[in-house]
Amino acid sequence: MRTSKIATVALLLAALGSGYATAADTATQGLSREQVLAELADAQRTGDIVDAKTGMKLNELNPSAYPAKAVAEGKTRDQVLAELTEAQRTGDIVDAKSGKKLNELYPHLYPSHS
Repeated sequence: MRTSKIATVALLLAALGSGYATAADTATQGLSREQVLAELADAQRTGDIVDAKTGMKLNELNPSAYPAKAVAEGKTRDQVLAELTEAQRTGDIVDAKSGKKLNELYPHLYPSHS
């Protein structure tokens, strides 16, 4: 009885270990060694490495030691309102119930896309 329990536990541990190894392989699959090293160097340069003690990135703990991240320029209020008006006119708004766009549900109510 004791031998079968030990064998069962050993089999479960082996199965779990192989599952973790497979997950690790698929996470890095497709990246070459050079690509991984380049990503590491970039993370070290920008401080995008998590501090084990605090769980925060190094660039969050000491922002003055790392280059500032480029801020993507956002749209103005007028640009957003213009996009909304155009989407309403063309029916490019998603219906919450069906998940389809209004111009797909009611094509006769909106101009056709050219």
